[in-house]
Amino acid sequence: MIKNDRQLVVSRQQRDRLSTAVTGLAESGHADPISTAHLAMLQADIGKIDREIADYETAATGQFDPASITALDHVARDLVKARIAAGLTQEALAVMIHCKAQQVQRYEQSGYASASLKTLRTISATLLNALMVSRSKPPSHTVARPDRN
Repeated sequence: MIKNDRQLVVSRQQRDRLSTAVTGLAESGHADPISTAHLAMLQADIGKIDREIADYETAATGQFDPASITALDHVARDLVKARIAAGLTQEALAVMIHCKAQQVQRYEQSGYASASLKTLRTISATLLNALMVSRSKPPSHTVARPDRN
């Protein structure tokens, strides 16, 4: 993510260098798998830089969706829901993120108010991985539902 005008200048320079490399590689006429893969990687890097430049330039014009900030209000609730959906207890999550179960309990009780951004990222990544694994398996627990007789 480009955070200031200096980084914008550096990003544009990097994009120009990558574009020059793409042109040189394309003009070389090499069609072997390694050259083809190298060309694809360079083009992917250019695409990423182009998106970052466009994002910065859009924000610099004052365009911004404030809903993206208010979406943070739901982070704590969404993390708890993700843990439950993945079939994890607080204890299991604690083991996965290398902390004590009481710490996960405190995070959830306080709405993750004391968790650092690094911790939130770790928990989020862990839960996303656990959700992918849990969706590839049959459910490990069920919720009791009243009979409808």
